[in-house]
Amino acid sequence: MVRDKPSIPAKRPIDKLTLEWRAFLAALSDRDTLRRAVLCLIPTGGPIVVGAAMGQAEAGLIGGVTGLLLYFADADGGLRQRFSILALCSAGLFAGVLAGHLLENHQALFWIVFAASAFAAGFLYRVGKAQAMAMRLAALAMIVSAGIAQVDPHLIVFALGGAALVAVTRLADQWLFGPLPQLRSPVGMAPPMDDGWARFALAYASAAVAGLWIGMELDPRHALWVVVTTMLVMQPDAHSSYVRVVERTAGTFAGVMGAWLVVKLFGSPALLCVAVVFLSLLTPHHFARRYWLHTAVITALILIAYDLIEFGSNHVSGLLVERVQDMLVGSSLAVIATAAAFPREKRLSEDTPPRRKRKG
Repeated sequence: MVRDKPSIPAKRPIDKLTLEWRAFLAALSDRDTLRRAVLCLIPTGGPIVVGAAMGQAEAGLIGGVTGLLLYFADADGGLRQRFSILALCSAGLFAGVLAGHLLENHQALFWIVFAASAFAAGFLYRVGKAQAMAMRLAALAMIVSAGIAQVDPHLIVFALGGAALVAVTRLADQWLFGPLPQLRSPVGMAPPMDDGWARFALAYASAAVAGLWIGMELDPRHALWVVVTTMLVMQPDAHSSYVRVVERTAGTFAGVMGAWLVVKLFGSPALLCVAVVFLSLLTPHHFARRYWLHTAVITALILIAYDLIEFGSNHVSGLLVERVQDMLVGSSLAVIATAAAFPREKRLSEDTPPRRKRKG
């Protein structure tokens, strides 16, 4: 008599959320992940927390944002490669600050220089992302600098301090651990053909200028965030741009809701500083594969830092709604500009391989 073999229970399929959680736990034990977390925490969360403790929360925010922006100016390779891109982006950032300060009372010239900078940022994608990033930082820094009515020495010190912290932590990281592999998106972009780069750069600059004008008409406080959204989501590839628009929309809503909950539940400055530290640690890990989560973390981080500036007032509640409005305006401009930069018939001709001629 043949006995039946015991049945083996079928394995249950693992849902996506469980896979993401396991990947997160695995990342915590990865040395490169911890390196990125520390490299981002010190120049980003450090100035914000120190500024809040000193009663200079606005200067702390400027220093933290400077550190955050320059943290992403990193590269594979040795010390020379990593510091070359840092120097390039630092030069672009502080050149934009100087240009904005010098041109704040010369509106016509300011608009011309800003438009030229935005065009150059779009066109420099053809050369490399580092060059495009440096020029983009210059254009954005012009807006910030021109919007500061009176230069506070604390703002300058914290901005320089944020940049210095990036350099010091990177030098220590390279000395202790060597090169740090960069996080990259699994899917590459399909850049424009040779005759399409000028069209893309023109659309990119037009969207940035339109975003700045609309932001200034709504409220000067809106201008920067509208332009930031437009210039970050618009890529030299139509598909990548549309995906980023969707992910940034979702991420902004999530970040705003997260910041609102943190501010309401943990209202003391000390607990808000703890939240800033936690979010600074999380910032680097989702840029390549989960842009929506990357956006959510940074949105929450910046809004909580704003709450430290306006602590005890009701202004921050309105600021949460304003950030969503700015994102929607900036994303809409990016969609329109992308459609103009990559017309349907042009995209089809670029995506279709040329036919071979028959012999004879």
